Amino acid sequence: MLGQWMNTHIKNKLFNKIIIFYSIISIFFITCLAYLSIYILNENKTKEIMNANASLVEEMHYLLNHKYTSSQNILQTLYVNHSARDAILAFLEIGNPEFIQYSLDSYFKHDTSHFSNLKNYLRTAFEHDRDIESILLYSFNQSFIYSFNKNMNAYYYNNQTPTFIRYEKALNDYPLHHNTIVATDLWIKDKSQDTFSVILNIKDPDSIRSLGKLIINYSKRNFYSSYLDNTSKLDVGDIVILTEDEQVLLDSTEDFHSTIASKLHLLHTNQHDYALVSLKTASYVKSIYHDAFKVTILGIVPKKIVTGGTKSTRLLIATAVIICVLAIIGSTLLFTTSYSNRLRMITSAIKKVRKGDLSVRIKIQDKKDELTQIGLNFNKMCDDLNDYIEKVYIYQVQQKSAELASLQSQINPHFLYNTLESIRMRAAVKGALDVSEMIYILASFFRNSLKTDTITTIGHEIEHCQLYLKLFQIRYGKKLSVHFHMNEATLAYSIVKLSIQPIVENYIVHGIDLDALDNQVTLSSRLENQTIFIDIEDNGKGIRQDVLQSIQSTLNQELNPKSIGLFNVHERLKMVYGSTYGLSIDSKEQVGTKVTLCIPAIKKGDIKNV
Repeated sequence: MLGQWMNTHIKNKLFNKIIIFYSIISIFFITCLAYLSIYILNENKTKEIMNANASLVEEMHYLLNHKYTSSQNILQTLYVNHSARDAILAFLEIGNPEFIQYSLDSYFKHDTSHFSNLKNYLRTAFEHDRDIESILLYSFNQSFIYSFNKNMNAYYYNNQTPTFIRYEKALNDYPLHHNTIVATDLWIKDKSQDTFSVILNIKDPDSIRSLGKLIINYSKRNFYSSYLDNTSKLDVGDIVILTEDEQVLLDSTEDFHSTIASKLHLLHTNQHDYALVSLKTASYVKSIYHDAFKVTILGIVPKKIVTGGTKSTRLLIATAVIICVLAIIGSTLLFTTSYSNRLRMITSAIKKVRKGDLSVRIKIQDKKDELTQIGLNFNKMCDDLNDYIEKVYIYQVQQKSAELASLQSQINPHFLYNTLESIRMRAAVKGALDVSEMIYILASFFRNSLKTDTITTIGHEIEHCQLYLKLFQIRYGKKLSVHFHMNEATLAYSIVKLSIQPIVENYIVHGIDLDALDNQVTLSSRLENQTIFIDIEDNGKGIRQDVLQSIQSTLNQELNPKSIGLFNVHERLKMVYGSTYGLSIDSKEQVGTKVTLCIPAIKKGDIKNV
């Protein structure tokens, strides 16, 4: 029965195969999406916990730095404070009771109590860090321990006391030549897990001889407080701090020796990134080495923390996936069974279209559903397809005709010449001879500018400049005088068209001083060793030094400006004649400007490919 249903509804039904195929793809996609969601969830949770654990590791590193700095400051204060230094060095050298007698003698002779200086130094030391529980002085020479706690109580232990013997034995486990050592097993009265010791070497600054040790006992409460603050809302794993001799300075696991100590060789490294290590359970481990204290800070994140934190979400995703898969299978079976007959007609029409029969049409039933829309759109598609080739062809022909008409639309410049000539004649008839002359000059100037030749002669270029300057002489009258000192031998040589006029225009626009009555511009030329130099010099406003340097720098950098001007002229001369030619400029503010064009002495017909 199942085989018959497969043959009837699936094997010979293309659309049903597509539906089933996409259903399978959908199930696969949903399954992959669920797996990816769980993976991303675990990754994000892992990163969240690792970031929090890494922040805690950094905070522990910061606290250790703070303890190191405070201990060094306490030791440095001893050397800087001469009264404290003399008192402590004498105390370590002679011990009690000789130091008491020495202090009394100094008090009666010099009104200075070394014993008071010693006490004041130790009291002040507690101000460097509120976590200091006690400070000890250990003497090499006299073999005693002097303890001073935060309650300002002092205790003295000589080498005959059991406390000194036990303490000295523990202290001898640490190298005496090291300047700073961290220890966890140095205690005076009661063995405590809540403090650690920083051992500092005290030396005579004159002889550099070690006299004893300064031992500062710090409370661990700030370390535990930071850990508890960070774990109040999120389980961020554990923190373990190990000394160089593998003592435990801090252990939030409370189970260090049974879970970590056996694999210490895997952890006692400077591993800045988290690595998966098999401890009692699989855990991610990160370590930072504190160079000053020579301790290793371990951040430990058990893998079970991550999986446990996402368990409920993973179950919810799995349940949703199962429901979606069952819904897809049920809807697929229902859809393929109910729509099989109607699809047969659509697939038959599609096959005819595939064979090239665009006249085929699907019979539309009186049902308003997706298959009806498919039938309507299929029929419309066939109608549109029949018209498509003709419409595209007509559109392309019309488009090319429009482009051809646009190309044929041009402006005849002779219309502008004729209009200017009509205006000039009208002005002459009315007696406005100056206006008539200016229009004549403008028309001649415009006609010359529109000539298509790229290369002209220096003589023609000078004539062009004369027309331009004549317009402004009429406008400004006696305020502007023009002088030409052109070497006749240079006028027949070639020059790039519109090379001189833009420079003259630059003077008219930027350099002329309309408040002055003696504005003048001089054009001159000279021929030297087959090189022509054309100078355009004025007595105008000049150019500021910073602007002049900017212009000269820009010319040397071979920029390619878009506007006609100094840079445009310079680039065109170099393009035609070579990089050794062009223009140079010199100016002085309120004195004037001089621009020099340098071109080779070449006849117009001798320049090729221009």
